[in-house]
Amino acid sequence: MVTANVVDINLKSVGTVTLSDDIFAREPHGSIVHDIVRTQLAARRRGTAKTKTRGEVNASGAKPYRQKGTGRARRGTNRSPLLVGGGTIFGPTPRSYDLKIPKKIRKLGIMSALSQKLKDGDLIILDEMTIGSGKTKDFVEIWQNLVRARNTKTLFVIPEKNDALWRSSRNIGCVKLTLPDKLNVFDLLYYSKLVMTQAALARVQEVYS
Repeated sequence: MVTANVVDINLKSVGTVTLSDDIFAREPHGSIVHDIVRTQLAARRRGTAKTKTRGEVNASGAKPYRQKGTGRARRGTNRSPLLVGGGTIFGPTPRSYDLKIPKKIRKLGIMSALSQKLKDGDLIILDEMTIGSGKTKDFVEIWQNLVRARNTKTLFVIPEKNDALWRSSRNIGCVKLTLPDKLNVFDLLYYSKLVMTQAALARVQEVYS
């Protein structure tokens, strides 16, 4: 079994916790992680880009000039894609970019990313995290005590929604709060540090074991 130190908000060790081998001791699966991130990014695309074909352009149906005698190419419509304001050849049309990933593979990708965080020393386990005021400066103080560096992208995992924590962290651009069942591979890769409370860790191990 894997063990990890539990710290308080001042980064002082207050004990240890046992981690599940199934979640935190896996070999990284690079191809699976890549497929999941690609799926997540594709799902963010709106797919609403649209251009008009020659049949959809609003223009006169009259022949622009006579067929012969002008020395120019024959032209039967102003909607031609060869003219400015004409239709577009093979332009984009509304579509869905969604890709399908099985639930088991998604779960495996999250466990792989969590294992990599632990292996790299980027996982911090807190005994608890509370904040009374809901002010940003109070959250920043806790954050800086934990990561020891300014502007470090940090993902905080808390066991349940806490209004004071959400209010105090929402104005910090490189910090994100999430819940155990909302974890995703992109966030685990994007944020350099992962801070997880003991209660959130128990919930993560319950959800993904």
